[in-house]
Amino acid sequence: MHPDDRALLTRRVAQSTLHLNEPGREYRIGLPDGRWVWHRTMSRVAARNAAGQPAVMAGGTVNITEQKHAELALRASEEHANRLATMLRLVSDNVPDMIWAKDLNKRYLFANKAVCEQLLGATSPDEVIGRDDLFFGQRARISHPGNPLWHTLGDSSLESDEETLLQGITQRFEEAGYLKGQFVVLDVHKAPLLDDQGHVMGVVGTARDVTAQKAAQDKLRLAALVLENSSEAMLATDNSNCIVDINPAFTTLTGYTRLDVLGQDPSMLNSGRQSADFYKGMWSDLNTKGHWQGELWNKRKSGEIYAEWLTINTIYLEDGSVHRRVALFSDVTQKKQAEELIWRQANFDALTGLPNRRMFLDRLGQELLKAQRSGHRLALFFLDLDHFKEVNDTLGHETGDLLLVEAAQRIAASVRVSDTVARLAGDEFTVILTELDDPTRVETIARNIIGALSRSYNFDRRPARVTVSIGITFYPEDGMTVDTLMACADQAMYEAKHAGRNRFSFYTPGDPAAHPRAGGLFFKSTAASGIESLSVSADALTIPD
Repeated sequence: MHPDDRALLTRRVAQSTLHLNEPGREYRIGLPDGRWVWHRTMSRVAARNAAGQPAVMAGGTVNITEQKHAELALRASEEHANRLATMLRLVSDNVPDMIWAKDLNKRYLFANKAVCEQLLGATSPDEVIGRDDLFFGQRARISHPGNPLWHTLGDSSLESDEETLLQGITQRFEEAGYLKGQFVVLDVHKAPLLDDQGHVMGVVGTARDVTAQKAAQDKLRLAALVLENSSEAMLATDNSNCIVDINPAFTTLTGYTRLDVLGQDPSMLNSGRQSADFYKGMWSDLNTKGHWQGELWNKRKSGEIYAEWLTINTIYLEDGSVHRRVALFSDVTQKKQAEELIWRQANFDALTGLPNRRMFLDRLGQELLKAQRSGHRLALFFLDLDHFKEVNDTLGHETGDLLLVEAAQRIAASVRVSDTVARLAGDEFTVILTELDDPTRVETIARNIIGALSRSYNFDRRPARVTVSIGITFYPEDGMTVDTLMACADQAMYEAKHAGRNRFSFYTPGDPAAHPRAGGLFFKSTAASGIESLSVSADALTIPD
């Protein structure tokens, strides 16, 4: 008998004599050839003596070697399988990737901890077994009825399962959707799950959350595309302010190639137009704020000076030190020219070059504010050329335009450079006289303008003469606002028209005697001497003496 079985067999025999239930005894018997065979012995008390002690034992033994070997092999296999299953569970639950297996009905056969936590919201791997993605997706959406995008990833997973089974080979997918209300991207690998006979029994797969990597890759890809295809020039410098990279637009804009500038200081582009204080302020902002933006003039490789709009940003290392400075800039020379043209078109009369109504209103508003602060007076003239329509009708609009241009020049020559002459529309002009310390100057200027405009005009040997009616109003006597002064000047101009034209008229509401101006020096309406009427002929415009 095998030494390991002797003690157990002795106890079993003792138990049978004490009327205890004894299922049988298994033990090993040694053979002469050194082999061990298994036996099972069943016995019971067949007779007892008067004292109740066993007198006769009856039983039998059976050779169970083959059965025992099969049982031991099965037990060893089960123990091995259990160890492998435990190891598989430990390994799969300790990796960050999701690992699973599904049957042909898309129900889970296996799922690791990451699947439960990251994908399904399951409490444990055991809860997953026998259920599919739709079950967990629906459960998640029910828990957040107000957010239809709380969980949407299961639909694409089922589609990729079908594709994998259809193709019959390992597949890679990028599955995207919403989990817990957040958009995620998964890098998924799937393959058919085969049994021992090679028959497809489902799908096995792994997945990794690559949302952050995908976003970073997209940003880098986009940044590279933007820099390579951007019309804005880019240069990057290291912490010593040496150029380490440029984009194609840099070469297009400056003429310098990559080999020309690598390792160089960006100051090689300086045009010399900016002062040392300008660059001192720029570097102060870069060192304190990490960025700077502004306009400056630089120089191309050809020596041409150009205007650029420049933005510089600093990239820092984790320790706060400078890693890179990135400069983006564009040529704004044409833009500046276009802006100036647009500004002039919006604020100046295209024909005469004088400020237009828009600019006139702006300047009048500014001059009123200055007058309020300084206490100075201000005069506003409204001028309307008399019978200008006859010039256009008789000599043509081109001649009329030439007359307006020369009339504008004559008006501007009659006032100071600091005063404003504007063309409102057609043959209407205005003059703003500022800082009126000498009130007699207003009348003098009005007479000078009338005299200047009444002189003959000659265009292609075709003389013409016109006159002007002027309305004059004053700040602060006649009004304090732009609208009030304009209305007063306009009314005064029509008073001059009605009084016979070729004259100037001061705005006087009611009786002129009730509104004396500057000690009685101004009159309501004053005509230019010797000019009384206007006649027009086909060859020339003349005013009789």
